Amino acid sequence: MDLFQLFGDVDLLGAPAQALAALDAQGGNARGASPEAVAKTVVFLATASSVGDSAEVYWKACRPKTPSAYAQRGDEAARLWELSARLCGVGRAAAA
Repeated sequence: MDLFQLFGDVDLLGAPAQALAALDAQGGNARGASPEAVAKTVVFLATASSVGDSAEVYWKACRPKTPSAYAQRGDEAARLWELSARLCGVGRAAAA
């Protein structure tokens, strides 16, 4: 099942469902990175002893990355939290 079938016309984080379907057709990444390329950082973080004491939170291409100003916005974090809760059927959002 692709994202468009799963969410229909739900507006996720300001993106129309058709845009999500296009991303799903590309493997889910707007910049076209393959799942293998994305997984490389996950495997690196899980196995590299050099990151064990790191205080970094965000990583990309096996390197720490400063989050964007948008990613640090509390109002957008709250909106994403509510959306996630609604889609998962948990919390206050599920009752709405």
